[in-house]
Amino acid sequence: MKILNFAPKSKNGSRGPLSPAFPRKKIVAVIPTYKTSATTLTFIHSIRKYHPQITVVIVNDCIPSGSSFYYNFRKIQKLSRTDPGIICLKTPTNLLKAGALNYGINYVMRMQPRPHVIFTSDDDVIINDQTLPKMVNELYSRKRIGAVCSQSLVNNKNTNLLTRLQALEYQGFTATKIADKYFLQGPLVMQGMLTAFRTAAMNTVKGFTPYHLIEDYDITVRLKRKAWRSSIALTAQSWTDVPEDIPTLWRQRVRWGYGGIQVVTANFGYISTVFQDLIGHGLFLALVALIISSWIFLSPNPANHQLIFGIIIVTAIHFTLSQLLNLAVLLSFREKDRLDWFLKLSLIPEFVYSNLISFVVLGCYLYFLYNQTLGFLAKKITALNRIYNFGLHLFKHLGYSTTWGTRVLINPAYAERRLSI
Repeated sequence: MKILNFAPKSKNGSRGPLSPAFPRKKIVAVIPTYKTSATTLTFIHSIRKYHPQITVVIVNDCIPSGSSFYYNFRKIQKLSRTDPGIICLKTPTNLLKAGALNYGINYVMRMQPRPHVIFTSDDDVIINDQTLPKMVNELYSRKRIGAVCSQSLVNNKNTNLLTRLQALEYQGFTATKIADKYFLQGPLVMQGMLTAFRTAAMNTVKGFTPYHLIEDYDITVRLKRKAWRSSIALTAQSWTDVPEDIPTLWRQRVRWGYGGIQVVTANFGYISTVFQDLIGHGLFLALVALIISSWIFLSPNPANHQLIFGIIIVTAIHFTLSQLLNLAVLLSFREKDRLDWFLKLSLIPEFVYSNLISFVVLGCYLYFLYNQTLGFLAKKITALNRIYNFGLHLFKHLGYSTTWGTRVLINPAYAERRLSI
């Protein structure tokens, strides 16, 4: 089965031949950083060691001076003094990830000659020697591919039960991207963790949207609206750390969920760009409706027996298909071990985890509806502002905010500036 081949063998890479497109392209990697860590330094070392022809632009997004993060960044600055392939920039004020990326991309666009490929990434990524070449090869495998992502794997998988469950979930994300590779305009999201863009495609959309909770999904959709495709490099892999506690995971998934709903609702006129997400939202809401129906109609009345029986049958089919898919995904996961098999077969841990994520998503729907209805009315009727703000306060205590998962922006006016290409 082809599905068994889409996981990496190791972080050491295959040491196979480089892609035919890779040596001929001028490539720049833009890495914004705020909480600079030892992994950031390792990431930069890896790029320069494996591919000395790639220029690394590291963007200091106003790291607090005197912090351990700033100490780590000073090491990168020191390295840049002896390596002309590493360029250190500093934003004039804290711009958050999208703004810092735009700041770095603006710099790259003024390079002569202008690069063919721009990698954007988080600052805590781990790669091997084949990751970037395989992504570039995929990027130039077809004319209209504008962005390519790698597989996303979990570096801290064995930290605790929560990280292990996320590692299994991430493998499912990879399977979905592979299934979408040739569907419509390609996979739904080019994850912010690590993506390769054609410079021409980045130029078309004028960079990332400042303030957006999920800027990677947003830019993928905007590329598709400009007739570009997205894709995944089937054997390119990269690793990242995932949240190790529930509060951090909750904030991350609120950002993903609420930001994703914003993208979908903003692109109803371009259904092909968000089609996979529309299917996902539709199935999720249908399942919720099914559960609510079972509660409403669950009674000893014989007239309801057929409806209850139908609900049970649909639920059983949904469960069976889900388990078969989950087992297929696990078989493709080369980093699996006995505990992963136990988690899959015992059902309970993943059941609890999936319900936790479902509650987050349900809350995102409610939060979105609240902002779209009462928030809209509060703008028209001043007397409603107090009630609306009180509701926002309650939502925040429940874990819902339009800024969670991001840092506090010092100068919002500056972040409104778009990419000036």
